[in-house]
Amino acid sequence: MEVEIPSTGKPCTKCGEGDGNPLHNGICNVCYVNSLSKEEMEKTVKDAYNNAMKKARDKQGVEIGKKKDLFAVWGLIFGVASAFLGMGLITIIAIILSAIGINKTKETGSGRWMAVTGLVLGILYFLIYLADYGHI
Repeated sequence: MEVEIPSTGKPCTKCGEGDGNPLHNGICNVCYVNSLSKEEMEKTVKDAYNNAMKKARDKQGVEIGKKKDLFAVWGLIFGVASAFLGMGLITIIAIILSAIGINKTKETGSGRWMAVTGLVLGILYFLIYLADYGHI
């Protein structure tokens, strides 16, 4: 991801150039000396980071770092566990938690894929469980 940091427009503290050779990222184009103070550099980097994260959020349409729905997470965990435990109760819990998770995660980025995966695994292994014990 490319981040553009605007020039400071300050003259260089070493060579005095500023109008014809603006400072980019605090570095003079003529003598390559950093003329920003530590606080100014930290603010410039922080602003650039925040702008880049805002662009990424806008591009993806989701909020980065958003918490996942717990029903979706536990639905996925029980769905995966049902593959190894093979008991009917675990698969039923996976189906119920995943269905609640799907209902609660209508927006993108909130863990909907986990709820759908848990639901598919829960149903799949529930059918396998029923077939193994002669119910189907």
